[in-house]
Amino acid sequence: ASSPLATLQPRGNLAPLFLVHAIGGSALSFRELSQALGEEQPLHAFHAPGLEGEAPPFEDISAMARHYLAPLREARVPGAPLWLAGWSFGGLVAYEMARQLEAEGVDVAGVILLDSWLPRRAWPVQPDGSEGVRHLARELGLEVEGDATLARLAALAVERRLLPPATAEDDLGRALRVYEAHQAAFRAFRPQPSKGLRLVLLRPEQVSSPADAALLEQDATGGWGALVPGPVELHAVPGDHFRMLRAPHIESLAQVLRDILRPPRSTQQPEVA
Repeated sequence: ASSPLATLQPRGNLAPLFLVHAIGGSALSFRELSQALGEEQPLHAFHAPGLEGEAPPFEDISAMARHYLAPLREARVPGAPLWLAGWSFGGLVAYEMARQLEAEGVDVAGVILLDSWLPRRAWPVQPDGSEGVRHLARELGLEVEGDATLARLAALAVERRLLPPATAEDDLGRALRVYEAHQAAFRAFRPQPSKGLRLVLLRPEQVSSPADAALLEQDATGGWGALVPGPVELHAVPGDHFRMLRAPHIESLAQVLRDILRPPRSTQQPEVA
């Protein structure tokens, strides 16, 4: 079976960052982030089972987290701080991975949540499936004009050289099934509290809906603060839920990540020659 972990950037001397995909499951959505972080930041991204090959998609976040930990253990650098990050749905998976590692006694440096929301209500579902097509498009940095059909999205993805012409529509059909499975996983997930994980939450300046804005008025962490003993570190980044990971906003997000991931300066006195 192929590994669900793809290496986006093998080079660099900093601690590797492990990224978990959003609800659509594709590691492709991090391509601009990889470029923005540059060659000093090693970067690995998970790619959901079900997108290719015969493996069915996961419908359970705890099981998905367990599945992702095996390739993470192989790829991590011994002794280097272990950082996990997830965009949207991926933040819940990254949190659950870190919680499972913590329970095993593994030291996790922190979890970075890229506009991740805890389950509190069902997302809108269009009976014709167009909601999923629009969502997949936006995760890939595309906008479908008019009727959101798989054929239209496939044509657009081919035009932007994101998917090969021969398989684009089949690939996206599988991605839609993955999206639906992950929807079910999201709705069923009940996160367990952590003993001491460090959580860093990046929220875009443009909030998606009045309901989200109202929730953040009551609790700026959107519920994450109740799961960890320490304070959740909050950072505002430009853009909205999707555009925060696209140019021009991606540069600001990359800079916030650099500041978080940069090792603390040594307190040792400089040597005098």
